Amino acid sequence: MSYSAMVYRVFLASPSDVIEERNVARGIINEWNYVHSFPRGLMLHPIGWETHSIPSMGDRPQAILNKQILKDSDLLIAIFRARLGTPTGDSRSGTVEEIEEHLKYNKPAMLYFSCAEINPDDIDHDQYIALEAFKKACEARGLIKQYLDINDFREKLSRNLAIMLNTSHFDKRLQPVESQDKLFPSAKRMYEIYSYLWHWLYKLKEIIIRPPIDKENYEKAYYEVNETLANNIPFLDIAVRDHTRKILSIAQFINIQIQHPQRDRYISSKFQEDKKEFINYLDAIEEVIRSK
Repeated sequence: MSYSAMVYRVFLASPSDVIEERNVARGIINEWNYVHSFPRGLMLHPIGWETHSIPSMGDRPQAILNKQILKDSDLLIAIFRARLGTPTGDSRSGTVEEIEEHLKYNKPAMLYFSCAEINPDDIDHDQYIALEAFKKACEARGLIKQYLDINDFREKLSRNLAIMLNTSHFDKRLQPVESQDKLFPSAKRMYEIYSYLWHWLYKLKEIIIRPPIDKENYEKAYYEVNETLANNIPFLDIAVRDHTRKILSIAQFINIQIQHPQRDRYISSKFQEDKKEFINYLDAIEEVIRSK
């Protein structure tokens, strides 16, 4: 049986020496979905450079990754063992830049550092010293977790993730209710919500269907639609919720393709098809809203 769910993107950030931990993290995320997704109406989507990035030119590699897969992530899990990572030109490492970029938007991040014994002959001492300095800086800015081995990491991340997803950031039921109107929106309030959502959906359409895409306006419209959906999901018509999610997905795909060096080939082939699908979903939403 199909069901509607709010999908949260979980970004996995790390240097190259924690492949096993990354696989464990994906397994824990999938296990949470198996148990909780249907009853909670939530789905976690693990995101990583190795699975979600595409070839692109025109900027620093890390800046491209930030745009493609980091900026829309809701939760970041960072894992370190004995390396800090490779400098990006703007930061000490790609992982550090991802953490700082994510925190800049006040989004939650969970940082894990291995404290297992390491053979000195197996490490890059410059990397290890840089990692220890970063770890100390993080301890002064928040709460980090250390793990002894892979089993300890699995246990801690599984428990911590469950606790994180029970916070008000992810569970809208736990957010403070400031008024009955917020808990049970009046007809007037619902009209305002639908009007605001429609306004930004239409703006998004105007930006998407006429390349080149204005980056700043696109990000603003995408953000407003996504936030309106997330903040009002219990109150919106199911069709509106589902169609809006599909519109956001199509818009993101179109935006990535338009920025791609081979955009001319995309515009001459699949762009018209994607644009038509976008407009069809928009028309369906308008029909539902007009019936309210």
